[in-house]
Amino acid sequence: PTSGPAGTSVTVTGSNFAANSAITVKLDGTAITTGASGGSIQLDNTWKTSGAVSSSPYQITLPVNIGTGSNRALIVVVEANNNVASTITYNGIPMTKAISSFTSNDAEIWYQANPASGAHNIVVTMAGSTSVIVGAYSLFGVDQTNPIPPLLLQIQLP
Repeated sequence: PTSGPAGTSVTVTGSNFAANSAITVKLDGTAITTGASGGSIQLDNTWKTSGAVSSSPYQITLPVNIGTGSNRALIVVVEANNNVASTITYNGIPMTKAISSFTSNDAEIWYQANPASGAHNIVVTMAGSTSVIVGAYSLFGVDQTNPIPPLLLQIQLP
């Protein structure tokens, strides 16, 4: 699909995109970021899990297996009903929170540049009891200095 109700996942796939093609990401019809394709970032793999965390330490674990491509990045997206993620680790190493929004539901994006390749766990620790969805994406060809472009960090989510 090209659009849908909240929670709809939209994926664009293909090959031979022209270098520096215009890319626009929209939220409810409003452009929240634009950029250029550059043609060099590759999706390695994706994973997801969900569940309720109801007792301390309020953790959910997602096993992943990252490939050996160069300039790796790991992006983790968390959505929760009524609480926030207090920490996320990959292979025991803390990840960095890039952006978050909390009204009555939580949405957060965390990342780690140059994560270790191979099979390791992502451990999400929530601040308290909640239902949570976790998605993870491993990428190759990512700028290691700014894995999340500064423009994305300035976005104010509703």
